[in-house]
Amino acid sequence: MADERRSEIAGREGRAVVTIPSQGLLPYGATGFARPDDGALPEVAHREFRAALHHAARTARGRVAASEPRAYPQTFHRAVLTDRLGAAHTVLGHCHLRWVAFVDGSHDLHRDDFLTPPPWAAAFRHAGFEVLGRETLRLDLDHAGWDALTPVERREARYHGTRTLGGAVFNQWD
Repeated sequence: MADERRSEIAGREGRAVVTIPSQGLLPYGATGFARPDDGALPEVAHREFRAALHHAARTARGRVAASEPRAYPQTFHRAVLTDRLGAAHTVLGHCHLRWVAFVDGSHDLHRDDFLTPPPWAAAFRHAGFEVLGRETLRLDLDHAGWDALTPVERREARYHGTRTLGGAVFNQWD
């Protein structure tokens, strides 16, 4: 088993703490590619993500306007949550790790359109999910986990023009 350590990244929106394999920020399953010797990827069911969404919606005094389970080859479930003022927030929930991110819009490709989580996003933490902030997700992949990627994952990142941690984690590589 790989040597594991904990890493903290501090940004204006708080701290993201993740357990990582020996180097980089990308734990097994982050890109959605399984490694034959490491077994099946962990799964975060859509119902778990949806339950966390409803908890966050109650905290925001809003509602879940839409929730879609992942569609292969996406590595994320997607939802739209409205807050008490009616503002829409698009939330991505990773399908292999208990991570969520906020993005601009509801399109399928996310490279660097990650947003700072709203204050009520802390409700996801209470539901067992880690909220990844804009600064973390926009880290250059060379500094945030390139060395933790397999050769296949590196090839996919290059092919799709992915240069950020968020683009590698919330992807639809095939």
